[in-house]
Amino acid sequence: MNYRERILANPEHIEGFSDGYARTIPILIEEQPFYLYVNASLQPVSEATEALFLFLPYIIVFAIVLSVGFAYVFSRQITKPLLQLNQSAQSLAQLNFTDKIDMNRSDEIGELSQSINHMSGNLEQSMERLQSANEQLQTDIEKERAIEEKRREYFSAVSHELKSPITILKGQLEGMLHEIGPYKDRDVYLAKSIQTTEEMESLLQNMMKLSKLERSLTSIERQNIHLNSLINQTLARLEYFQLEREITVDSQLEDDVWVQSNEELLSRIMYNVIHNGFMYSPQGEWMVIRAEKVSNAYDISIVNTGATLSDKDLTAVFAPFYRVEKSRNKNSGGSGVGLYLVQQMAEALSYPYKLENTDAGVRFTLTVPDAKKN
Repeated sequence: MNYRERILANPEHIEGFSDGYARTIPILIEEQPFYLYVNASLQPVSEATEALFLFLPYIIVFAIVLSVGFAYVFSRQITKPLLQLNQSAQSLAQLNFTDKIDMNRSDEIGELSQSINHMSGNLEQSMERLQSANEQLQTDIEKERAIEEKRREYFSAVSHELKSPITILKGQLEGMLHEIGPYKDRDVYLAKSIQTTEEMESLLQNMMKLSKLERSLTSIERQNIHLNSLINQTLARLEYFQLEREITVDSQLEDDVWVQSNEELLSRIMYNVIHNGFMYSPQGEWMVIRAEKVSNAYDISIVNTGATLSDKDLTAVFAPFYRVEKSRNKNSGGSGVGLYLVQQMAEALSYPYKLENTDAGVRFTLTVPDAKKN
């Protein structure tokens, strides 16, 4: 193999130097061999390598510190909103809906904060509705308990009231049956027995009235009522008692007085109060009916002239079967439940009422809302 063939077979020849680097590249030009020699010193590279190894620990320490700093800042950017979200979640767990997340971000964390705020608002509204429903339920329960308690008191009073006429009726019937002493005169004691039976019937009718009243108090609808018409209708129904007691009625109601109430309950209240005034006022006295405007309501007052009540009677007359006459003689009036029913109806309507002595006589006042203001 000649020299030309060796050149073609081995076109590159590399040689290494102790202090550098050399490269030889053979070139053929018109069948003539030439060589290109490239020499480079490695001393700068060696020095740079030594310097690099010298500063490498410092570079590593600086890189670590820089990495830790970047990691701390980045972690704060991530963990701070997460801590806010966690605090808000804990507040929600304690049913505290006042703390809102104030975070202006457009990423997933921002969307999560908005969702938590929205959920907090919904929960707050739900809790308010639930609390309102619970308060209403508690009010209804307390009202039902009060009605039940009054029902027990009423039936206890009824039992006490029935005990005496039953005992009397039994004694009269036994006396007539065995013809003992004065009971031989059956016509007289049969009439007394009928009177006693009528008293018992009156008590039972009052029990039925109370039961009907309690059913009507469960759902009270209110409407605008012309007060003058209602009072006139009530006076017309009680005209017999007015004439019998020779009571003069002075109605000073204006024609344009409208109140908002339940017509049936308000009519019953007026009926019982006016009837009571006719029955217990002295013969030939006056009854004065007025309606005075106070704020957004009317004070309806009924004054019975010539009558007075003791301080004890002013409050006791609203108890079931209480009568001013200590003997509770039924000849002068009803069975003592009229004003008790007035009290129940006024409280069911949430109307303030009072009974008081004045210079003219006994005055009953009921405050009813003005229809024009509701």
